[in-house]
Amino acid sequence: MDDDKGENSSKSAVVMINTSQKITSSVLRWYRYYFSMPKICILIECVLIGNAIVEAAVLSLLMSYLRDEWDKKLFVAAATVNVSEGMSGLLCIPATYFKERYGCYTTLVLSSMFYIVGLVILGTVAFVGGVLYTALVLLVLGKALSSSSCVEDFLEDQLKAQSNEEDEKRDNVRVKISLAKCQIIGDIVGNVLLAVVNDWECHFNISASIQSFTLVLFFIGTPLYFIGRIRSLVHMVYFYFRRLFDKTTLRSSSDHQVVIKEQGTKSSSLILMISSMAPICFTFLMCGIVNSIGSTYFLEQGSTMYRGLGGDHKKDNNPPGIINDTLEEVPVTILQIVKQLSCFSSKYLIYRILSKRLRGTRATLIRIGVGMIFSVGVCSIARAVEAKRLDVVVREDHLLDNPKKVVPMSIFWLLPQFICLGAMNGLAGDGLEDFFQDELPNSMKSYASAFTQALTAVGTLLSVILVFIMKKLSKLGGRPGWFAATNINRSRLDRVYRTLTVFAILNVLLFAYVSTSYIRNKLSSTKNYTREDISLFDESKMKIVIEVEPEEEEEEEPEIEGEDGPNIA
Repeated sequence: MDDDKGENSSKSAVVMINTSQKITSSVLRWYRYYFSMPKICILIECVLIGNAIVEAAVLSLLMSYLRDEWDKKLFVAAATVNVSEGMSGLLCIPATYFKERYGCYTTLVLSSMFYIVGLVILGTVAFVGGVLYTALVLLVLGKALSSSSCVEDFLEDQLKAQSNEEDEKRDNVRVKISLAKCQIIGDIVGNVLLAVVNDWECHFNISASIQSFTLVLFFIGTPLYFIGRIRSLVHMVYFYFRRLFDKTTLRSSSDHQVVIKEQGTKSSSLILMISSMAPICFTFLMCGIVNSIGSTYFLEQGSTMYRGLGGDHKKDNNPPGIINDTLEEVPVTILQIVKQLSCFSSKYLIYRILSKRLRGTRATLIRIGVGMIFSVGVCSIARAVEAKRLDVVVREDHLLDNPKKVVPMSIFWLLPQFICLGAMNGLAGDGLEDFFQDELPNSMKSYASAFTQALTAVGTLLSVILVFIMKKLSKLGGRPGWFAATNINRSRLDRVYRTLTVFAILNVLLFAYVSTSYIRNKLSSTKNYTREDISLFDESKMKIVIEVEPEEEEEEEPEIEGEDGPNIA
């Protein structure tokens, strides 16, 4: 009996060992398949981390920088930040065009240089008023170029060049994992930098040094990169006039039967497509408005609240600010990390839920609609939290007219609204980008991300106008108004958020109507335009289309091939 038990136990041990080996090998294969990156891509990821540090430690703090160092009024500081973000979003479209024409490598280098020069100016001579706005312009240009997906596309090019097998799905997953990883690392490093450095000038100089270091690392790998094909502007102009001359000669030839079709039919199809998408794009503007208050007024509220990890809220009476005086405090930008994590997780969860039930445009519109519902949650939660914060300010002594004192209320009260804000961006923002990817013609698919960011930028700029209108209307009849000049404790941001909640609810109802109409019209239309109908825009922007019988092969656009880097195992 003892021998049988020993034999059975040894067999069980062998089975367990074999099972564990199989599981380990499966996990390793899965890791190598999706997470293994060529060594040359590590240098590109350094640039991604540098950009994430700049966004987490600098761009997200412009509101507090203008308030702390320049004593800007509440409305002026918020308007400056929103205009900067709006312009960077609008410039994404020409930045994407620049990337398409001159390559990802050039765009990436220019973006990093703009960042570095802007940060150096902020850290050295930003005390001169005019120079401050010069630095902001450079940061806006750097952000616009980096938002054109130049780093992501360049990273994907390297993966395809280094891989012997063409697995587009694998490359896309690896790029997304790399982007998420670099974003998280950059946010963590940026927040550690905020926790250690307590001086704005030193803070900007360190950020500029990190960005310079990552750019130098990127330059080191230049001989090994796969640059791809670069289109020369001179050759493109030459090709255009050469093709125009060939078409003109072809029309006057009597040896072929030439059929000339006016491009009006093609243009009308494109106009019809854009007009059908316009209502959905219009409803997305509300998401841009809500997103703008997350990077301005939400952070300003957090800068006045208690940021300790525990203990008595009344213990700390030091003046609040973004940069910490002690390591026991958490930086306000920890809320931005929560927003990013919420964005990533919401995208994954909604994809897992909808991919098993719905696909195509209907699933994409549902994602956008759920994201807009979260915009209602952002505004309503923000109103409740701000009402509680103001109630604490009124009950405490000497806080109402002393915005520099810490409000005895934990900053973690703001977590729910930042979680909803991240979910809104992950669902509505990425959903609209996927909507553009599905509906736009092939020649415009590369602009899907740029169009999404441009619409967000328009909403951000509209928030400036909307806040200005609310500021003026709230002062009618001699009332104090909702926006105090410098004292956030005297402002009534809870009423601002309440107004935005009403607008967000109406926007959700409007989106439900226009999205349902869009699906109904798409299904019932008997003369649907197709992406092939407007394929003319893929190759040429001529005003006429010429069909020749018999068909003759058209001259392909001459391109200049860049140097291919060697394959690295």
